[in-house]
Amino acid sequence: MSERWVVHIIGPDDVIDQPNELTALREANGINKALLTLERTENTPFVMAVVKEAKTEDV
Repeated sequence: MSERWVVHIIGPDDVIDQPNELTALREANGINKALLTLERTENTPFVMAVVKEAKTEDV
């Protein structure tokens, strides 16, 4: 089975397919940087983008 890379956005549980690991890392980094610019309060939910290798049947 070939590699499958995704960006998983924890919180809303979005999973975004990526063509390779490097692109996935860049995308997650960009999302996390954008999240840092948002105003947060004590009631703001935790949201973070992570990269993972996922088998087709797992995601």
